[in-house]
Amino acid sequence: MHLSELCAFLKERDVRVDACPEVDRVISHVAPLASADAEAVSFLANDKYLTQLKATRAGAVLVKSVHAEDVPSGTAAIVVDDPYYAYALVAEKLSPPAPVQAGIHPTAQVDPSATLGEAVSIGPYVVVGPNARIGDHVIIEAHCVIDQGVVLQEGVRLEPHVVIHHDCEVGANTRIKSGAVIGGDGFGFAPHKGRWQPVPQLGRVVIGARCSIGSQVTIDRGALDDTVVGDDVIIDNQVHLAHNVKVGDGTAIVAQVGVSGSTEIGRHCILAGQVGTAGHLRITDGVQIMARGGVTTDVTEPGSYAGFPLQPQKEWQKTMVYTRSLPKLHQELKALKKRLAQLESQLNSSE
Repeated sequence: MHLSELCAFLKERDVRVDACPEVDRVISHVAPLASADAEAVSFLANDKYLTQLKATRAGAVLVKSVHAEDVPSGTAAIVVDDPYYAYALVAEKLSPPAPVQAGIHPTAQVDPSATLGEAVSIGPYVVVGPNARIGDHVIIEAHCVIDQGVVLQEGVRLEPHVVIHHDCEVGANTRIKSGAVIGGDGFGFAPHKGRWQPVPQLGRVVIGARCSIGSQVTIDRGALDDTVVGDDVIIDNQVHLAHNVKVGDGTAIVAQVGVSGSTEIGRHCILAGQVGTAGHLRITDGVQIMARGGVTTDVTEPGSYAGFPLQPQKEWQKTMVYTRSLPKLHQELKALKKRLAQLESQLNSSE
């Protein structure tokens, strides 16, 4: 791809290109700044790598205007408003996924009542249950299990060993990575005379369009209502969503987060690694929760939060500063108490 074609491609994808190089060299791949060669395009999205930018041998780099002067003379600068987003588009363009052959592998078991769309690919040892509906261009890789009544909309891709339990639905162009389990029974048990009576989990899991569900994610089906994941949600590896959880559009959930039952997370939220929530809570739109935050009450205002129990991030930072001062304050308090005892003793003696 020539640089002129690359710039035109970015403009077509709504990237603001402020400057495109006059030199129209060929670019064939993407690479990091430090190891890029003359046919590679790289990017700078973090000032920590400014030294690497100044020394790069890349054929072209995607940079903001503030860093255009830092690009070496032998490298073409493509000035854009968002280098990281532009890089993602270019990488997808230059490194497309390998094509997948449509068809059903001879070891797969597809129930006769299942409905398959056009150009569907079903890999080795896949099981597709009764009345499942598989949309056009769906890819189901090896050893997946699609239970009865499941709906996979157009363009869904399931990596190996994904399990989707009965009657769940996955929206168009969503990708679910290896080992995820969608629609298993929620953790519902009624205590009675020292024993646990299982509560039937009668809802489904409904996942929206264009989502990314990571490896070994577990999303439990609802007890009565559905567990719902909105459109454009991204979920990292080893996340658990309990029964009746609701996740709003455009939210990001990072690895090892646990969301307890019936908690509702708003749109465009970010839950960083190992965040945990209690059940039956409401987290409003536009909330960011820092790593290992513990959510025990509703979060009603957008903003950044941290700590356990959760508090606004700036307050949490102040608390951490005070916490580090506790040993020193303890010693000072001991000294003051000792001095006070001495003064009281002197006062008593004088009487």
